[in-house]
Amino acid sequence: MLGRRRSQVLLLCLVGSSAACPRTGSDTNGPEDDEAPVVAALGTLPNVKTATTALSTTALHHTELIRITRNFGKSNFEIALDAWTPVETPREIADVRLWWARPDRDGERSPFSEKSRDHFEMTYERLGPDKWRVDLGSDKHVYRFWIEIDETGAPAAYADVDADGGRVEHCRVVRGTLLARKLFGAPVGIRDFEVSCIDAAGAERSGTMLDVAD
Repeated sequence: MLGRRRSQVLLLCLVGSSAACPRTGSDTNGPEDDEAPVVAALGTLPNVKTATTALSTTALHHTELIRITRNFGKSNFEIALDAWTPVETPREIADVRLWWARPDRDGERSPFSEKSRDHFEMTYERLGPDKWRVDLGSDKHVYRFWIEIDETGAPAAYADVDADGGRVEHCRVVRGTLLARKLFGAPVGIRDFEVSCIDAAGAERSGTMLDVAD
């Protein structure tokens, strides 16, 4: 429901067994690659496999905020952080979501399956009509995004980043990569969350997301 706080748990295969958590690219180290029907059009927010052309509706406009890659798991599954704004009140943010994106299928989206839910916890909180907080937690780390309307009137994701040259607060994140902590080649946790972001002066910076659990 729009504006309602909700929590989801996402498995990115971070258990400590090499049998349960194979090396990068393994068919079982990531979401199921099922052949469920793709939604072609919708009137409400999707929670099924959805073509990119169907992510906007007559009432809600879709914006991809960030695409997150990983150095573990299936390479053809990335994580998208998306936002929706009402067509009639575009300076509000109706909802936000983290879910799978398929770069090999033109960005097709799909929700995290039951099998995929385990070690990652994501918490969403709507703080106002135009502001959300999204926490991504795993392995004693918590990475926090603030979703806000930027100076152009579009939604954007901001975070505090330990960047080259020092810490940058409220940096607009444009892409990221989750890096695994590995044991004997198998991912057993999260080591870092590397991002690129745009600072207040308009310069692109590289660094790691601040861990708010520290």
